[in-house]
Amino acid sequence: MKEKIILVVDDDDPSFLLLNIYLEKRDFKTIRSSTGAQAIESCKTNYNISLVLLDYRLPDINGIDVCKSIKSLRPDINIIFLSATDDPAVKNSCSKAGGLAYITKPTSYFNLMSIIADFLCN
Repeated sequence: MKEKIILVVDDDDPSFLLLNIYLEKRDFKTIRSSTGAQAIESCKTNYNISLVLLDYRLPDINGIDVCKSIKSLRPDINIIFLSATDDPAVKNSCSKAGGLAYITKPTSYFNLMSIIADFLCN
C-alpha cells in the first residue's frame, strides 16, 4: 500500500503538534508548512502528498487563495480546511474554493480520522 503523506499547513505550533500526534497514531507521514507560500511550493514539488490539512488563516496568504493555487496545480488533491471559527460564511467560502471538508479547531482524534477516512481510505 502506498504511504499516505499529509501536508499540514498551520503556523500555530500547538495546533500542528496536536494534529501531528493524531496523524502519527495512524502511521500517516506528515509534512509541515507554516505559510501558504511553503504549502504551494510543497505541492509543486512533492507529488506524493495525498491530502492537505489547510488552516484558514495563515500569516502570508489566506487559506482560500492557497487552496485555489494548490487546486490549479493539483486538481486531484484533497484539501480539508481547519479553522478556529465556526462561521457558515467561512465554511461556504472554503467549499467554493475547493475544500472538501471543514473542521473547527480544536478537533478530536476521532473526528479528524473520520473525515480523513472519507478521502484517503477508500
